[in-house]
Amino acid sequence: MKRDQEDGKPSFQTILNDVASQNARYLMGRARLANMIAKSLRGSSRARAYAIKSQALLELTMRFPERVRILNDFRTPRYVLEKGRRARFGLHAPADLFRRS
Repeated sequence: MKRDQEDGKPSFQTILNDVASQNARYLMGRARLANMIAKSLRGSSRARAYAIKSQALLELTMRFPERVRILNDFRTPRYVLEKGRRARFGLHAPADLFRRS
């Protein structure tokens, strides 16, 4: 962790940069977990789990745009596929959610 030259303490921006990858992994992990849970549920609980997944993917896109790719998936026309830059997997999210933001 870099230190400021004045008092030796890290600056707020330095701290943010140091934890950025950890925070991005947390958001993707949250989305993956919500997706797994949603697949095992039915009814309104399933819809809420998918909403949590979509919100986590949206936050990941808004806070770390350089770390994600959003691709159109022609097999699912109303959804986009969001992939981490280094990830071997992707998660689907409603396309209109990303158009609004």
